[in-house]
Amino acid sequence: MTSLVRHYVSAKKRRFQKNGFDLDLTYITRRIIAMGYPAEGTEGLFRNPLSEVARFLTCYHEKHFKVINLCSERDYNPAKLGGNVERIPLDDHQIAPLSDMLKYCRIADEWLSQDENNVLVTHCKAGKGRSGLMICAYLLYTSLCPSPQKALHFFAEKRTKNGKGVTIPSQKRYVGYFHDLLEKGPREEVELQLAEICFTANIVSSKDVNVVISSLTGREGCAPIRVISTQESGSKVSRSKLARTLVMSFSQLWICGDVKFEFQTTEVSLCLKQYQHRLFYFWLNTSQIEGAEMLFRSKTELDKPSKRIELDIQVSLSFGGRRPQVTMKFWNLEVMNVLLGEHQ
Repeated sequence: MTSLVRHYVSAKKRRFQKNGFDLDLTYITRRIIAMGYPAEGTEGLFRNPLSEVARFLTCYHEKHFKVINLCSERDYNPAKLGGNVERIPLDDHQIAPLSDMLKYCRIADEWLSQDENNVLVTHCKAGKGRSGLMICAYLLYTSLCPSPQKALHFFAEKRTKNGKGVTIPSQKRYVGYFHDLLEKGPREEVELQLAEICFTANIVSSKDVNVVISSLTGREGCAPIRVISTQESGSKVSRSKLARTLVMSFSQLWICGDVKFEFQTTEVSLCLKQYQHRLFYFWLNTSQIEGAEMLFRSKTELDKPSKRIELDIQVSLSFGGRRPQVTMKFWNLEVMNVLLGEHQ
């Protein structure tokens, strides 16, 4: 029964089934492994049991394995997996800053270059989204794959039976950002003036929409910059019921770095309490925006869209001015250039 539950939870991911092992674990290459979270207690009944993961690694790669834990939401005693465990905490279904992607690649490269028998084991919760994001970055970093599309396809084919590896659009976008970083070097961090948000969807004619704009602020997580509502007086809002279009205009709203836009509606529960229902969200990095507009043409380009949203939704961001970010708090160009120089 426990085996059936684990197979159900791992869904379409490929499992390692050999010599008595049955784990949510896949060799992406001969030396790169992706796996689900090594759990203990009750959770170990439906995920990878930590003790079995430890037994597998000792059996196949004794003294030659390194584990990278990408979960921000949970942790375990590294000693239970031999002690050679690094942690790069990322939130579930979210992006990784380019600096963390480069950090992962440096750790991986240093470990794998020490001994040809060394293997790298990467996991998040499911071993697919965050793990796929980082492993794809490494496939590009080592030139095992020539393009973001090839890296994403390679990981998906190796990790899953249905070709659905990294599925969050923003995570895919950041694989592209990382490829750009490798090809062109780090860009100067810039602030963008957000001039307008245009939102066309079936839901805008009947709901008040809130937009939560947040910035990734180092290890402190994602901090809201501003919460914008259709009822807010500080921004100009126009609504066209016929065209199902909502436009929010701003005068002095500047964004910088890794920025998250989350669209919400205010709902009322059965207990008559108000709550925020998430419609969708997406991430961008301001240094990677070259034009005056960013356009999302359908539901498939948005992260975790609500079932209430129709397929033909469109969202556009229009930018006014741009200016260099002087403080460079979370993006050290000198360090990035040194690391990339060593890589090349």
